[in-house]
Amino acid sequence: ILFNTPVVPISCTLSFQATKITEAEFFPFAEKILDSAFQTPFSVICRQENRNIVGIALNSVRRRDDIAVENPFGKSERRPEIDAIASICEVIHSNVWELLDAKINTVLELDILSVASSFQRRGIASEMLDKRKSMELLQVV
Repeated sequence: ILFNTPVVPISCTLSFQATKITEAEFFPFAEKILDSAFQTPFSVICRQENRNIVGIALNSVRRRDDIAVENPFGKSERRPEIDAIASICEVIHSNVWELLDAKINTVLELDILSVASSFQRRGIASEMLDKRKSMELLQVV
């Protein structure tokens, strides 16, 4: 996806800012997401013609028989707020299968969706989400 307009650095979302999580605290989590997201064809990077990144949609494929995700923020010393976020992530990942029909064994999970603030409200996020619904890509899973 290419856009021919100036770009500014991608800013953190308000929810990310509200956690007051530092880059160092977020890094282990981001590293795990990147490892998983780039093993599938479903992640999308939106760039301008000059190759600057405008937005990203990082997706991963999860299967019912996958090993449970533990400690998504790593095992280092953490603030209680970070432990709370990690616990929520662990509970969601471990309980999602209870909410789905037993015949569903694979899900496409949106891990991170971000668009540079100067490019928001233009449908870029929706377009990136639509790209992952491609029947060609879904046949891969």
